[in-house]
Parts: sequence; structure tokens; C-alpha cells
Amino acid sequence: MQKEKHKVVDSKQTIKTVVTIDVYNKMKYLCQKISAVEWSGVLFYTVEGSIKDPENMVITMRNILPLDKGTSGYTEYVLDDRLTNFLMDNPDHLGYKIGHIHSHNTMAVFFSGTDMDELTENSEAHNYYFSFIVNNKMEMTAKVGQMVTSESKSYVKALDDNGEEYISESLETSKHVITYDCKIHNTYVSVTDDVFKANVEEIMKPKPAPTPKFGMGYQKQHSLFDDFEKANTITDYGPGFSWSPNEVDGDAVDAEELCIRLLTKQRVGNVTDKVTLEAIIKEKNKTSLSIKEAVNYFFLNLDVFIRDVTKIPVEEEDMNAYIDDLLFIRDTIDVYDEYKLVQEIVVSLEDIIEQIYKEVK
Repeated sequence: MQKEKHKVVDSKQTIKTVVTIDVYNKMKYLCQKISAVEWSGVLFYTVEGSIKDPENMVITMRNILPLDKGTSGYTEYVLDDRLTNFLMDNPDHLGYKIGHIHSHNTMAVFFSGTDMDELTENSEAHNYYFSFIVNNKMEMTAKVGQMVTSESKSYVKALDDNGEEYISESLETSKHVITYDCKIHNTYVSVTDDVFKANVEEIMKPKPAPTPKFGMGYQKQHSLFDDFEKANTITDYGPGFSWSPNEVDGDAVDAEELCIRLLTKQRVGNVTDKVTLEAIIKEKNKTSLSIKEAVNYFFLNLDVFIRDVTKIPVEEEDMNAYIDDLLFIRDTIDVYDEYKLVQEIVVSLEDIIEQIYKEVK
């Protein structure tokens, strides 16, 4: 039987919502690891004040338990023993309230009709229900839904058996959902913990496609670099393509130097101290080759450069996974100023190189 759809009333009052450093970084990590499809999970939060006074109420986001990697069109999960086990391992979370968080990957953040249905349905099972949406650009929106009951008395005049007038009183009740928009305050930026990362890896494992329950679809945008890609992909090492690699048991390859070589297409020779990432960006802004084209060259040829630099036989599947971890940068390339974009790449490169060396030691 289809559930009754309750009327939704938008309140003009807003609720302050604080995104803590830890939660912000976990959202960013999820959007990086799962950038092409939607993800979702449990959102733990605390409250100061009361829903009776929304304008002075403060929601503080405390943690995320990722439970599903969906598809481009939807994400869903059930509250199973993963939540129970998590709470047993983290008893301090027993005092937190539970809400819902999901991503819109490359889409804008807003509450679609499906998202509103999810909000109103779950509002009935909570005193009030907190739902949060984020996308790969780290744009955010959130709402609180509260199921309320309205009561009204009505009076009617009628005639009795003898034709005499009398007044009848009745009490009518109805339910509807009041929604409050959230005013989001951010605090930035830390590192994620190992338990959280392990939970993300768990939901990324293959699974049968479930029946859609909530989420929304999108069409993937055409790449800005399709033509550039055809002309700039290295298909083999080519003559003279060699470096003197660091030994596996020595220091790891410097990520910034590797990034400089990729962006300047410098396969051999020494990189002088005068060649910095900032200098490269300024120089390329004066030429026909933009920094965005250079970054795309970086993505196309990262596997070739890393294999040659490290001299480590990285499996193709692993290399593809490393590259996938970086693709979110290109997908959200317009979000960053150019220097910050390259710095993001360097940080990700450091993680990748460290992982490669760790796996062979």
C-alpha cells in the first residue's frame, strides 16, 4: 500500500548548522573516492537549544558512517548491524542524534522531489529529521523536517428529530511536515581517520543493483579535453625516456618534482630550484598552453611517469585505481584557482607514491 504523502509547509525560520573539521574532511574524502556516483550514510549530530526555538537552535555535525556507494541515479541503505557494530565500537556516539547524508556528485545541491519525499517520510519516524546534501564541489545544503499535528474545532447547526435547531461540535486533526532550511557554517580542514577510510572501502565493493528508493539522476558532461586527449597521450616510453630512480628502500620520489615534470613534459634532465609550481603556472598563463591543458596532460600520462620514476612494476588495476582517486580534481577543475589546483594534485601524488613504496617494501 502506498504511503500517504503529507503536506509540506516551508518555515521562514532557519537553523544554524556547523560542519566540523572532521566531518568536512570526511565528506571531501568520500566525494574524491566516489566522485562519479552518489554515496550515502548515517550522519551523527548534536543539538544545542530546542526545535521549539529554531532560530536559536544549533546543529553540530559530528561524524559520518558511510553505508552505500550507489549509482549515478540513486543511493540507498538499510540500518543494519553495521550501525550496531559501529555504535558498540564508539559508545560516545550513543548520545548523538542520527540523520541522513548523501551526495549529488557532479549535480547541483538542492532537494529534489525524491529527496523531499525521503525527508517527509523519515520525519514521521523522528522527533525531527536532519538531511544533508553535498556534491563534489563541496557545495552543501540541508533541511530539518518535523512532523506536526494540527487540531481544529468546527461547529455546525442542524435540526433534530423534532425540527429543533442544535449545535454540533467536532474536532478535526491533520498531519503535515514543517521544513526548516539550514544556515551552514564551515570549519576547515583536517585528515580522516583509518576507521572511516575502511568503511568507505567497504561500501565501494561490488554489489547487486538495488531497487531505487531515493536519489536523482544526472547526465555526465562532455569532457573539456577530448580533443587534447587524443593528441597528448603517451602510448610508450619512447627513446631516451629514463631517469635515475630512487631505490625502493631509499627516499620516496618527491611528489612536487614529479608534478613539475608532468606539467612541463620534462622527462629527463635536472629540475632546477628556480622551477617552481608557482612559476610554471604564471608562465603557462602567458602561453597558448593553459594550466588546465597541462593538468590534463598530467592525468593522461601519470601512469607512464610514475612507472618510469619509481621503476616499480605497478599492476595496471592498481594504477587505474590511483588515477581514479585523482579524477575528482579534473571533474571539479573550475572550483579551484590554478595554484590551489596544482597543490591538490601534489598532496594526492604524495599519498599515491607513499602507497606504491609501502606495497613493495
